Amino acid sequence: MEKEEKKYPFRDFYIFRVVKDFIRGAFTFRRKEPLIAIYGSARSDTKHYSYLAAYNIAYHFAQYDYSVISGGGPGVMEAASRGAIDGGKRAYGVNIQLPHEQFPNKYLTEYYTSNFFSVRKTFLIEYAVAYIILPGGFGTMDEFFEILTLMQTGKIKRMPIVLLNPRGYYDDLVSMMHKMREEAFVSEDDCSLIYITSSENDVIDYVLNFYHSNKNTSTT
Repeated sequence: MEKEEKKYPFRDFYIFRVVKDFIRGAFTFRRKEPLIAIYGSARSDTKHYSYLAAYNIAYHFAQYDYSVISGGGPGVMEAASRGAIDGGKRAYGVNIQLPHEQFPNKYLTEYYTSNFFSVRKTFLIEYAVAYIILPGGFGTMDEFFEILTLMQTGKIKRMPIVLLNPRGYYDDLVSMMHKMREEAFVSEDDCSLIYITSSENDVIDYVLNFYHSNKNTSTT
């Protein structure tokens, strides 16, 4: 034990830094209106179909009085922020410090820059009333499966998770999830947590109908 303490003399400072990050973020996002969390690649340019889809989804959610929250960076995150602003609502971002490609987009109403992915993901999950997953890479998959696991295990309450599958982008992933169910690694109920569609309009309708049918807006 003595050798271990000498080897990691500053390990406790990591915990303090994480707590400090949580406190700073909590003051930034104290109490917000209903927020739709939109996830997707930071590398989508303005002409990419996922950028255009994110913009349209955020814009139409704004017509129903929803603002958006995202990772706050470029690509799909920028599109979501831009759509919300153009739709007359707000765009919040939980940015993160990375060596490349991550910087706050110019459409954010308010944002917070975190040092830790764990803190960032917590704020995106806790402040949203629905999660929209657009095409993305490793980071998007990490966030998608963390949300799914937390909901599957009852650590967060059931809310809409929508996997937008334009041009069959997620077909292989959907097949893999079917395989998990066939092997009994996940249940039918687990799979029912996810709504999969290729239609942007379906995304809006599903979220609105989810809260209307449950008579629980979960937005306050």
